[in-house]
Amino acid sequence: MKKIIVAIIMLMSVFITAQEKLNHYKYVVIPSRFDFQKTADEYNINTLLKLKFKQLGFDAYLDTDALPREVKTNMCSYLKPMLLRKSNMFKTTLKMQVLDCDNAILFETHEGVSHSKSYKIGYNEALRDALKSFGNYHLQYVKKEAVVVEAPKTVSELQAEVAALKKENNRIKFKPLDTRLPHQSTTEITVDEANSYLIAQSTVTGYRLVNSYSKKIEYILHSTKLKDIFIIKNNSGIIYKKEGAWVHEYVDKYRTVMEFLEIKFEK
Repeated sequence: MKKIIVAIIMLMSVFITAQEKLNHYKYVVIPSRFDFQKTADEYNINTLLKLKFKQLGFDAYLDTDALPREVKTNMCSYLKPMLLRKSNMFKTTLKMQVLDCDNAILFETHEGVSHSKSYKIGYNEALRDALKSFGNYHLQYVKKEAVVVEAPKTVSELQAEVAALKKENNRIKFKPLDTRLPHQSTTEITVDEANSYLIAQSTVTGYRLVNSYSKKIEYILHSTKLKDIFIIKNNSGIIYKKEGAWVHEYVDKYRTVMEFLEIKFEK
């Protein structure tokens, strides 16, 4: 008994979900001829379906009728019922599926059965039996929210996006040039300290750079075979001369940093 109750609850849940899906449509277009029919509306079952959907509250049409503009221009604005037949000399069986524009099954009836030997009576009885699956359902139309599908981007649009991303990446990757003196504190400083510079004193291997205010050795430079390019001892990066200015360039994690230095060489 418990299993039966659970099964009934599950069936009711499925039916309610199906009803909610059907409520997003107000049009139904019925094929005037199904695959198993030899002629259009054979045995009047297509007209019977049209009348049934009208009773359920839909605007129902055969595909040979004059259709509303919305239906003709938007194939996803209507439902399409399909009949599945399983018949033999003893009985006729029909089941109906209600499909959307993607051929997804939104609702499916049980198999309607007739034991009549007359094809016309048999098909009508089987279809009416199958349509009992709708129960007391009546359309309560709720307009489905439109899904906006963006058109595929052109090659030029994609190239522009890539260029913009590269530009943004470079903006983040490279911080603005730091024009402060090396190791300059952001705290309050004296006038003499603010006006300090680096004194380049010659050594055997190159130069040492001494802070003119603190007299502290800031950098020890090793000469290279290239003019005005020096390697810094125990420090990262290089110091070189570019367009008359001295630059300390180094890598900080993933960023390349450039600091301008004021250097005066001892005579």
